[in-house]
Amino acid sequence: MIFLNKKTGKSVKKMPDFRVSQSELIALGRNALQLNYPRKMFFYEAPEGHWLHLVPRLLVMIEGSCIIKYQLKGRMIAEKIYAPAIFFCDRYGLLEIDYGDNCHLTNKTFSFSYFPAFIRSMLIDYDGKNLPPTPRDIYYHSVSPLSNGGNLLIDSMKTLYKEGNSDLAAELLMPLFELTLRDLGASDGASSLNMSALWVLINTFIREHHHENFSRNQVAKLFQISPGYVSELMKKYTGQTFSDLKLQYQLEYAENLLLKTRLSINEIADQVGFSCANYFIRRFRSVYNVTPHVFRNNQQKK
Repeated sequence: MIFLNKKTGKSVKKMPDFRVSQSELIALGRNALQLNYPRKMFFYEAPEGHWLHLVPRLLVMIEGSCIIKYQLKGRMIAEKIYAPAIFFCDRYGLLEIDYGDNCHLTNKTFSFSYFPAFIRSMLIDYDGKNLPPTPRDIYYHSVSPLSNGGNLLIDSMKTLYKEGNSDLAAELLMPLFELTLRDLGASDGASSLNMSALWVLINTFIREHHHENFSRNQVAKLFQISPGYVSELMKKYTGQTFSDLKLQYQLEYAENLLLKTRLSINEIADQVGFSCANYFIRRFRSVYNVTPHVFRNNQQKK
């Protein structure tokens, strides 16, 4: 999830300490299913070149209030939302929760991100002081993706919404929430997977989250294995270190942005997870033997 810091004007992408608990998250989710959700919203738009999750997401706010930022009919909107509320954001849609200067707005929100190989789930318990994720929050990373039924619900919602039937689409949000919890409950722990299957999940996670600031130890914690075993898997299947593999995925995404967008080098550096554009340029040049600017120009001439 992306959190805006209004003091710096930049989005914050991080993965610090949190609780990992499948049972706790599911139990709280089942209680949340009993609530009435008068506010139901869909997000299918985003500004060109904006940082996106690139996976569908379901957010369920069960307590408190927050400021959300989204685009609708080409216009950026910031709106205060009160719980209970449920939102669906398309893989190409923009939905950001702004915690920045609004620290008095405490809330509890479920966040489900539907990746191709797994579901990333979190209950964010924002205390009004500390930018999430924090040890107050609960995290669970499934070992299997959303079921076919869940994906059909997502496709049906999109079709209905695009055809102007947003009220009918909204009726599918709660079934998606319930089915997501069922899928999470049916997911075994990552440590029970064989080595090759576990590596597929870890590799997918690193590729999909290349822009975020996380360490080998945090990946090990998410998959309930030792940091040494993470390194062993990487050596066996790629021959690379953790930092080298993460850099590879960052630069692959940077290459795509250089070729397919008009973003500046500074904007691309930020989107792929570099806080310093000069450092991004140096790392890019060390692999491609040219700067990002020269690489873009050379490709455009072909």
